[in-house]
Amino acid sequence: MTSNGELISEWQRRRAQNRASQRAFRERKEKHVKGLEHQLEDLHDKHQDLLQSYSRQADEVTKLNSRIQDLTSELEMLRSSNDMSFSELLTPEKFDAIPGSDMLYSGPEFYFDKGVMDPNSEFSLNQLDDAL
Repeated sequence: MTSNGELISEWQRRRAQNRASQRAFRERKEKHVKGLEHQLEDLHDKHQDLLQSYSRQADEVTKLNSRIQDLTSELEMLRSSNDMSFSELLTPEKFDAIPGSDMLYSGPEFYFDKGVMDPNSEFSLNQLDDAL
């Protein structure tokens, strides 16, 4: 038969074993919860990055759709102008800011002597400096 002292010793051993088992369970649980929290934080960051990327791409799509609409309207306008030929559409008069104005480019309004810039010419830059 077992003595009273042996029962207490067995009970204490069993109690210590239960405490160790509970402590190990709490440590595993805490480690698992920290892993889940870290995973949640990573997923939240990825979600925010995806939202920003989506917003940028949605803005770009809107701009591109607007550009498509503008170009389509311009193309329809060009196609609908049956009374003008393509060459008539491209004449300079069509692009004048003031219709009927004769503002034609007649060349430079100043004279530039290329010889001044030639170091081998008679008239060098030193002479130009003296002249000024």
